[in-house]
Amino acid sequence: GQAYRQGMPVLQDNEAAFSWFKKVWEGGEEPIAQAAYELGEQYLKGEGVEKDEDKALDFFSRAAELKNPAAQYQLGAFAYGENPPRYEDAFAWFSNAATQGYAPAQYMTGFMLLQGQGTAKSMPLALRFFEQAAEQNDVSAQYVLGQIYTKGLGVKKNLQKGRQWLERAAENGSEAAQLLLN
Repeated sequence: GQAYRQGMPVLQDNEAAFSWFKKVWEGGEEPIAQAAYELGEQYLKGEGVEKDEDKALDFFSRAAELKNPAAQYQLGAFAYGENPPRYEDAFAWFSNAATQGYAPAQYMTGFMLLQGQGTAKSMPLALRFFEQAAEQNDVSAQYVLGQIYTKGLGVKKNLQKGRQWLERAAENGSEAAQLLLN
């Protein structure tokens, strides 16, 4: 399924990828979380199957129950993006995925802790999650850490540390970090 979805080493064929993921999901004695996650992604994006957000959420939920951090992140993103946002649910999903080392979820957990969205504000915890994500080359976390240390936002101002994070963010493609450095 991955080979067909990514087009390596075979030609990309989203319908074939969907078929393989579905066979894996339905055919085994033990459900495989990654297959459910991939089916959710394909339904979400309409790749090889008609786009269907409800089916995507169903597969993400199944994968999340099996502790798939990418699926937990997706459920957090859905809760965060609703109108009105369901911050408590989003924080719960993001933090579950973050504790499994999933960098995008570590960034969002840090962001929500910084803002006090769905949880109490905590700069020390926010920094911990930002640093974990930044060490995995999450450019958003690197940029935020650069700003936090450069401006002394909730921490002692540290221009050297701030510059280091901004430089890493710029190296990873952050135009905003490059502007601040200039």
